[in-house]
Amino acid sequence: MADNPETQPASLVFVENNTVICHAAIPWKYINYGARTYKAFGLSDAITIPFYRQQGFGLKRRKKLIHL
Repeated sequence: MADNPETQPASLVFVENNTVICHAAIPWKYINYGARTYKAFGLSDAITIPFYRQQGFGLKRRKKLIHL
């Protein structure tokens, strides 16, 4: 889904000391339902570099996404 231009994906990348720690793609698109249009978001391609796993970066990433 992250490489689909129809979903207009954005990337959220966490970098520390010039090192990419984790990445998440945020695809979105408009969905029509009846007379209303909604903007729907998703989370895709969420990865953390193995050395940084189990250190809470995934949780930090999800909390950041909630506030976007």
